[in-house]
Amino acid sequence: MEEDKEICTIIFERKKIVSDDTSTIYEYTPIEVVDGTLISVNGNKTFVSKHVKSLKGVENDNINEEIRAYEFPLMTDTSSLSDQYVYAFPIILDENNKKRIQNLKKEMSSVLEDIYNYKIIHAVNKEDNFNKVLLMWDNNKISVDPTNYYDLFNLIYGITMDRIDEVSRGYKRQDKNEETSKEENPKEVRIKENEILYSDEIYEKVSKTVISQDEQIKAIAASIAENSRVKSPDLKTTLLLCGPSGVGKTEIFRSIRDNFGIPVSIEDANEYTVAGFKGKDTIEILAHLIKNSNGDLEKAKHGIIVVDEIDKKISQNADHEIYTSAVLDSLLKMIEGHVYNVPLQRGVEVQFNTSGLTFAFLGAFSGIDKYVKSKTTMGFVTQEQIQDNDDVNKLYNDTTLKKYGLKPEFIGRCDLIVALNNLAIEDLIKIIKTSNKSQLLLYKYLFNDIGIDFIYDEKTIEAIAKKANELGVGARSIKKIVKNALALARFEIFSRNNYKELIISPETIEDNHAYILR
Repeated sequence: MEEDKEICTIIFERKKIVSDDTSTIYEYTPIEVVDGTLISVNGNKTFVSKHVKSLKGVENDNINEEIRAYEFPLMTDTSSLSDQYVYAFPIILDENNKKRIQNLKKEMSSVLEDIYNYKIIHAVNKEDNFNKVLLMWDNNKISVDPTNYYDLFNLIYGITMDRIDEVSRGYKRQDKNEETSKEENPKEVRIKENEILYSDEIYEKVSKTVISQDEQIKAIAASIAENSRVKSPDLKTTLLLCGPSGVGKTEIFRSIRDNFGIPVSIEDANEYTVAGFKGKDTIEILAHLIKNSNGDLEKAKHGIIVVDEIDKKISQNADHEIYTSAVLDSLLKMIEGHVYNVPLQRGVEVQFNTSGLTFAFLGAFSGIDKYVKSKTTMGFVTQEQIQDNDDVNKLYNDTTLKKYGLKPEFIGRCDLIVALNNLAIEDLIKIIKTSNKSQLLLYKYLFNDIGIDFIYDEKTIEAIAKKANELGVGARSIKKIVKNALALARFEIFSRNNYKELIISPETIEDNHAYILR
């Protein structure tokens, strides 16, 4: 990297976690994205910025003090290991990047937010001359180059897009000491404990990701905002979200988790049984929520527990029903408010009162349409008829859910049943064009970052939507379709060759050899 260059970079706080005579290990917490100048100080490359906002102890009484206060060594600079803050993953601001500096900062900030789901550590062993920066998740370790933002972007992008981030939620960074954690953690303090959640703000954030479910998102947002205010557990709303795979049930809560300071634990009902059977005990759900709250028990007690695939806990087999039904009973007890002794690490137990939690249960309830009696025919309403009539409430209500096999007492405890819309081709097109998790748009941003213009037309978007519709799993299949279409082009793009333009067409969606890269 050249000296005296303007760059945009990520500032990290360094925290020592292991240190002895031969080795030192540090953990890094991302603080913010800033721009400034790369200079040389005593032979070492150092980043200087005048725009830092989030660091403690930074004064700017005069320009000289300001420059000194904002000097940061590179993450791997072992000569400055005592420094509290460092820079890493810079990108040089050439003429093109200077023009799009705001977009660049926004994209880097998005990566910064994703880093919270992993650990970045720096291991130095003096005896073996070992000096390496590692990205860790789910006990996996990948070496990362702290001078290369694009490597980090591509790495985290790949992990996140493959949904490994769901696994890594339990490996978020450890909270800082009690007296500084709330002040220094920008991810947590988006919604502070003394601030109020607003339903319109939740809707505005979520609707940028989940498309064609506006009324449903508003109903969910209202319940969450209300639950954050009420003091009596009797006023709490418990949600049941129904709808086929890929319409956005889980994504709604991922978006809430990512945009607000509410701890959210998303669980798969299939993993849970009751004590004495093979599988997880439902009490582990509370331990996960505490971990997702960075150990803040009081914050966890006002979080959201989302249990997906709840319809899989319905069984017509008498033997199987013994423990599937027992899981629902256990969850009912949790909903109604009960004090649990939750085991944490190192044999420590904490008391957890569930009366302040918000619960949301999600299910596809495949085949429920056979329980919907048609008023105009002698038969029953089909899934296609429901979609054409745009009346999903006929599919999911107390009567049909009870006939499907869901326990009446469980249905009765779910105060609000939210039926999500089926996604037509027009909805899928809208998702591809506007969702902030659109695979096509994410690739456009990624390719643009490395200097490649990604070109496609409306017919290409329509081809993706039609193929997704044929697969019948909603928006979930869009990722696979786009990745398959770009499989060969991506190999070329991430090789040592330099390209300026990638063009795809409807033909590329069917045959991934049919692209132009030049």
